[in-house]
Amino acid sequence: MARDRSLRFARINIVTHPHTPAGYIDLMRTAFISGQSVAVRGDQHLMIGEMRYLNVDEPLQGLFGRLYRFIHIDKTAPWFNVAKNDVATKEEVAQINIPEHLRPNCEMFDFVFYPRGHAFYLETKAGQRSLSPGLATKMLRSLFAVPEVVNKFGQVDVNVFADKGQLDHILKIHQLRRLIIEVSKPNADELGRAHEKVFGRLGAMKARKLKMEIIAESKESIELDAQIKIAAQVAAAGNGKVVGYGYTPNGNRVEESTLAKSWEDNITYNPDLQTATDALVAATANLPGHD
Repeated sequence: MARDRSLRFARINIVTHPHTPAGYIDLMRTAFISGQSVAVRGDQHLMIGEMRYLNVDEPLQGLFGRLYRFIHIDKTAPWFNVAKNDVATKEEVAQINIPEHLRPNCEMFDFVFYPRGHAFYLETKAGQRSLSPGLATKMLRSLFAVPEVVNKFGQVDVNVFADKGQLDHILKIHQLRRLIIEVSKPNADELGRAHEKVFGRLGAMKARKLKMEIIAESKESIELDAQIKIAAQVAAAGNGKVVGYGYTPNGNRVEESTLAKSWEDNITYNPDLQTATDALVAATANLPGHD
């Protein structure tokens, strides 16, 4: 029997206002059908390369898909001849014939999207392949920012779920001198009563986002109250970001952000008994994001 393999995945939160599960399915399919790729780092591009329903008979159960990462060659840039250790000549470059529709170094990463909780679970590492959730977030934001999508669905917020330990680390900075919290208004059905008390004001003011910047008195440390902690928790849960600045007990300056460390989980599976795709679907089936 084959040896077990490991797979790591992260969660990205996608939010529209107002929202319905069917609307989220439509949003994702619109982005997929566009066939657009997005430059995410240098010549690396990402796109939604595959997508299908988890259950054709019950579309609202969710979607399975794959992101494709590949190299977009700039044919106008100089080429290098490794045999001669010199820039390639015009004659050598003229011999290159790569069809326009082909892209090199393709890698694929599975994802599962659950529309009821608008949770996008992405494979981030398997074997030697790895993809940061930050790059996937950049791709999704770009796909959702085109005029056709904005006109149909309005502004779409896309944020990575932060590691809870990272938020705790920020809030426990020894001398917390400055705290920045940026949070998009969560959907009302996701908020507990305490959260509604804090974010109900956003709806009353017809505001979409909240940005707080708290600065301590000279040589003092910020003392966090319950409302600030709730705002930070909601921001870190895929609705924004939290950044803290301060000093360690030794007087060293420190800056920490929830963007620096995303929430990720690891699973193992046996390839003789289960595919990587089935393992990802099974691992996320009982996680938050289904209602």
